[in-house]
Amino acid sequence: MVMKVRRVMAGLGAGVLVLVMGPAMATGNSYTVAVGGSSASSQASFTASSDGSISYQTEKPDGTFLNWTCVAGAVPAGSGSVVNAGSGVVDIAHLHGVTLTACGSFGGNLAMTTAGTWTMHATSPVTSASSDSVSVHLENVTIVVSNPVCSYRVTGGLDGSFNEATQKLTIDEKADGTGQSATVANVVGCLGQVINGGKFKLRATFSTVTSGGSINLLP
Repeated sequence: MVMKVRRVMAGLGAGVLVLVMGPAMATGNSYTVAVGGSSASSQASFTASSDGSISYQTEKPDGTFLNWTCVAGAVPAGSGSVVNAGSGVVDIAHLHGVTLTACGSFGGNLAMTTAGTWTMHATSPVTSASSDSVSVHLENVTIVVSNPVCSYRVTGGLDGSFNEATQKLTIDEKADGTGQSATVANVVGCLGQVINGGKFKLRATFSTVTSGGSINLLP
């Protein structure tokens, strides 16, 4: 299975965390995307499952971070998630229905469900080899966190990378000001330990499968 790209993420507990993506903004590079070696204009279905647990952090009033963990995550089959093949492609992939399972928070686990789309863009140069690690980001991210004890909204983007040799998508939002950023607003409760304007960090690695081909990157 080979997808080539040329330059150019079920819940448990009492609460709900909803992730909503609005329309993608064209802030990535334009690429030629080929699925299984073909760059004919088409869409290929996309699924993924997390490699173990997922971590996320919320900023406290003193500038330190609370550390939380989700047991697993996935981009499930039948979600309508796709990779766009063709030339002049900016929106490389659309991720729908991402699930994050059994995520810890104040008041116990949160059920995490999604609505809308995560749109993946890329920015780094690539080679003709099939072993590139490409800088990517997910745009227009909104995360709504809610249970009886704590609720807040996260907006912004998530940085990451895609490794064509391993077919792994890594989300690594460090919120350090060097790329995309995700921040917290509309905080209610949370024992005073989550602040409006605070940074939100997320790290997860997903093994991906694309119908018709895995993902490689070409100059």
